[in-house]
Amino acid sequence: MELHPAMQSELPSLLRYRPKSKTAGEMDTAEGKNFIRDLAEFKVPVILFSGGEPLLRQDLLELARFASEQGIRLALSTNGTLITRTSPGNYIILDC
Repeated sequence: MELHPAMQSELPSLLRYRPKSKTAGEMDTAEGKNFIRDLAEFKVPVILFSGGEPLLRQDLLELARFASEQGIRLALSTNGTLITRTSPGNYIILDC
């Protein structure tokens, strides 16, 4: 299952296909968790978080942890521009 938690991107408009700000129709955290719960009930084995740039979502780690707790394996597709020397540890904390 491919899940686009953020349709926004930090890249210049020439390189992105969605606006920088939250777009209409994006799920909030509670809606995202409900959707993930539904996916777990359907026995979806893997969620690929992509986008836009999924690391722009403030609740990405919360959603990823929740999916992992539901028994769903995770994958992340990022352009990598938001991963810095001080941030990698924030994204390697899930034992999925």
